Amino acid sequence: GTIAVSPQNTTGDSVIINSATASSTLTVINSGSGAALTVVGGLILKSSTSSIPVTLAAGGGTINIGSSGDTINLNVEGVVYNFKENVRRNTLSAYLPSPSTGDKVWGDRDNSWSPPENITLLGIKAQYRCDEGFLQLALKDRTGNAIATLEGYDCGGYAKLAKELEHYLTTEDGLYVEVLNSAEGIANLTVTIEFMYDNR
Repeated sequence: GTIAVSPQNTTGDSVIINSATASSTLTVINSGSGAALTVVGGLILKSSTSSIPVTLAAGGGTINIGSSGDTINLNVEGVVYNFKENVRRNTLSAYLPSPSTGDKVWGDRDNSWSPPENITLLGIKAQYRCDEGFLQLALKDRTGNAIATLEGYDCGGYAKLAKELEHYLTTEDGLYVEVLNSAEGIANLTVTIEFMYDNR
């Protein structure tokens, strides 16, 4: 699917592009300066393999296609965009140089961290230096219940702990990490929460 717009810098109230193949890729070529195509109304994409057209609406503005440095505004009310899983992943990370029993990261109970949109927790990881002693961490929800617990006895340098999760968290929920047990020989603790936004 390659579209060459001729002449360049074409403007239309509404443009329909019909794809004669089942290709899922559409490339717009611009051989000149400025936008290859400017649409004031809507850009309608039709495929030979589907009877349902896809319309990109300008919403009173313009859609510029093929212009270098273009910024696309995806924050349109009522429009949902589906992205691949790796694009929707993100992390929370915190560092405690000298963790002590009772320390808390990302708040506590009702004052804990809440996501800006619904997410699924995928895992928790911890890395720390252990000269001697025992480390125990708990990932908790806003009611204080443990979502996951990590325990480490491995000393003699840096150690890693990890646990996979599949825990759904809404914007009304919260999470925080509490150090349940940390010996004096524990230092340089990094805690990372891996999560994925809903399919939006």
